[in-house]
Amino acid sequence: MENILLFQVLTKSELIEYYDVSGCYILRPWSYAIWEAIKNFMDPEIKELGVENCYFPLFVSRTMLEKEKTHIADFSPEVNSTDSLTANCLNHAHNTLIVEPTGSV
Repeated sequence: MENILLFQVLTKSELIEYYDVSGCYILRPWSYAIWEAIKNFMDPEIKELGVENCYFPLFVSRTMLEKEKTHIADFSPEVNSTDSLTANCLNHAHNTLIVEPTGSV
């Protein structure tokens, strides 16, 4: 119930919009401004503790995702892939790229 209320507030206040890909949202200008303000405040505080920023890959190979099945019980990869992009643009038709679900790989 709390999550439903939160998403109603976020969408009705036009902070986010739903996207046609499950689990993905569009951050509207006000919400992105809030994110930037939080980041700009928190970043120096975190760096003062000696923590360094890093980024994680957006795409992982289907091969790497399939490896997760071997060591995570009841793992069911419900993900979006880039089959057409991979085959047409990146010339990697032999290994589909997966849009990495946060925290799963």
